[in-house]
Amino acid sequence: MKAQITETLKAIIDTAAPQLSAITDTDAAVRDTPDKWSKKQILGHLIDSAVNNHRRFNQFLNQEHLVFDGYDQNNEVKINDYQNRHLADIIALWRGMNQQIIQIIKSIPDQRFTQAYAQHNYHRLGMKAITESDPTTIQYLALNYIDHLEHHLAQLLPTYEKNLGDFKNEV
Repeated sequence: MKAQITETLKAIIDTAAPQLSAITDTDAAVRDTPDKWSKKQILGHLIDSAVNNHRRFNQFLNQEHLVFDGYDQNNEVKINDYQNRHLADIIALWRGMNQQIIQIIKSIPDQRFTQAYAQHNYHRLGMKAITESDPTTIQYLALNYIDHLEHHLAQLLPTYEKNLGDFKNEV
């Protein structure tokens, strides 16, 4: 399953990057309302997500549980100032961070990737939260990360078709 996850993430990057590059800098900076993110900011949010999840995967390799810090999404988008950066630079960083996610996932031993842990905080993290009492895996975090990524890519790219199907917390 780990190889399938990394292949899926690679396919997403390879498919979405050229489509994102077709968006003009001007169009990417448009905000429908002051409280909504522009396309640049949504893509920046995906970079922040990649950075935070990369840190979680690294942290996991040095602990025996799945408890991770959250982060202030709106504040990170604001302080990283994606709105005032060139879209090409944002795309390059997004692509690079996701390639790094692929590498860190590959480095997780297969047995640990699917090992169930009772101690987690996935009930507070991710798009598809699970109950605090259900054991889970780092594999679930990887799937949740891809689900989140594709959710936002579908917002950015009207014709985007998801690569990841429905998934469950299987332990």
